[in-house]
Amino acid sequence: MSANAAREAAENLRRLRALAETEAPLAAVRALSQGGETAVKVKLTSSSHPAGTLTPSAPGEPPSLVSGALRRSLKRTPAMATAPGCATCVLGSSLIYAPVHEFGPVTITAKRFPQLGNPTVGFFGHQVTIPRRPYVAPAMAEYTGSGLASRVAADAWAAALDL
Repeated sequence: MSANAAREAAENLRRLRALAETEAPLAAVRALSQGGETAVKVKLTSSSHPAGTLTPSAPGEPPSLVSGALRRSLKRTPAMATAPGCATCVLGSSLIYAPVHEFGPVTITAKRFPQLGNPTVGFFGHQVTIPRRPYVAPAMAEYTGSGLASRVAADAWAAALDL
């Protein structure tokens, strides 16, 4: 191997290393988070019912789609580098009831929420228990368990390295 070829190979390796420490993890996290957001939105579309009807999803199943507010509320933070070769992103909802469905059960009493006794808001009685209806964890388990997340990350990593 000539000196020029060795220098060129070393320069290519330095370029790949720099990309692997900066651009590739960011690209992989962007792709993974986009796929994760899609997986959660699909999970939130698995059952639906018209507004005002008492046909909620079964406890343990994702919440039924009624208005679509929960699905529309899902947002991703921008991908950020955390260390060389590492990046992170957060997917979530700012709606107050999002964690109630994911982590429940939660019991709401009329003493703390007087509107529970108000028929105009659809609650009757002294308390309401909202059972756990996870939607993020099952969607992520399916996304990673299917191997799709690994393929998405590998493809994004390879594209960022221009391989």
